[in-house]
Amino acid sequence: MTKKWKFIQIALGISFLVSILLAALLSPQLKNLNTEYSVVQFMPEKHELLSTHEKLHKDFNLDQFSPILLTIHTQGQSWLEKSRIDKLRLLGEKIIARPDIVDLVSIANVESAAEEGDDIAMGGLLQLTSPTSWKQRIEKDPILYPLLISKNFETVVVSIQAGDTDSQILDMLEEIRTETEKAFPGAEVRFGGVPVVQAQMTSLISEELRLFLLLALCAACLSLVLVFRQIVAILVPFFSVVLSLILSLEFMVLCGFSFNALSATVGVLVTVIVVAMAIHTEIRFYKEYKECRDKKKALEKTFYQLFLPNFLTALTTAVGFLTLYTSPAPLIREYGLSVAASVLIAWFVTSALIFSTAALAPLPRPYDWVFSKSRVLSGFIGVRHWVIFAVLSCAGVFLIFGGRISWKAKLFDDLPKNHEVRLVTEHIDKHLGGLVPVEFSIIAEE
Repeated sequence: MTKKWKFIQIALGISFLVSILLAALLSPQLKNLNTEYSVVQFMPEKHELLSTHEKLHKDFNLDQFSPILLTIHTQGQSWLEKSRIDKLRLLGEKIIARPDIVDLVSIANVESAAEEGDDIAMGGLLQLTSPTSWKQRIEKDPILYPLLISKNFETVVVSIQAGDTDSQILDMLEEIRTETEKAFPGAEVRFGGVPVVQAQMTSLISEELRLFLLLALCAACLSLVLVFRQIVAILVPFFSVVLSLILSLEFMVLCGFSFNALSATVGVLVTVIVVAMAIHTEIRFYKEYKECRDKKKALEKTFYQLFLPNFLTALTTAVGFLTLYTSPAPLIREYGLSVAASVLIAWFVTSALIFSTAALAPLPRPYDWVFSKSRVLSGFIGVRHWVIFAVLSCAGVFLIFGGRISWKAKLFDDLPKNHEVRLVTEHIDKHLGGLVPVEFSIIAEE
């Protein structure tokens, strides 16, 4: 064993211990991982629409939050009944009395004016109108019909303006749902709107984070179990995956990045990098040992043979994802930097762990099938001309049909197709007068 190799092993061991220490010290920060979801993340920071939006809200003191839309559907029953409208008005008063609610609008509390002799009375539109004239009055008003009540009068929409509730919005919605179901037993109560979509996406992303981590670890274990006989040869790469994932998430926390639908793939990429590198390194180590029968020499030779190829593999992958940093969208930039850093972290941790512990651990012994020739690949090589022709033909066909791909992006498409919030939001957007307000200003020239 050369002095140079001894120095390298010591450096790798120290690097591994530093990685564990960093993971342990920064682990409390994982609770601060940002899983918030916002439309703004998809827009360039200096986009004209964003600057105009901020200016409008600042100049005219407009509400900073889109409304939460509560739909109450009663099958076969019309809402144009005084008793039901009175209950809806009382429900609205209870909801708006909450400290986290700023404003509320429904068919029961829309303000209007009516002539009473020589005076003008102000108050609720339906309170100033005779119940026998409700239908006629509502149908003539495009602001009310079908924006706040459906065309068959069986569904009402309650527009709720909430404050900055952040992650508590889902708890607030459940409390409002309970109050609504008490007021209208048997009614179908659902929520929609941009704030609810964002809150549900935040919740889904948090769940996906745990699910992706679990699936990544399971995939790593399965891959290693199929290749190696010993438990140590499986545990070392498995621990590398866990440590790499923790450090990658801690890097995102320190940089203030958000964990979103794109970031959920980081766990998969880290797992693939670590498992591929670990399997390749341990199999090469086993082959070198079979030739020289000296673990230290075999490990040293393996290190010199694979260090540069493994590093270049990680580096080229990281550079490829770093090109996304040129994107004007913050979400894409964060994703590119997160993946690039995670890939390099995975390479560093895996190299440090394997080469600093392999000499002390039992020799990794792969199964015999690892060294056997693949009959399937040999068959493909025998008909390689047909394989190339088939691949090029498929590429040509897909290129032709690729022109039909949809480039449209809608906020609600990020939720599952049958998700309550997506169904309600799309239904309101299509049948009940729309969902997102359009704001513009007119400047008069002097």
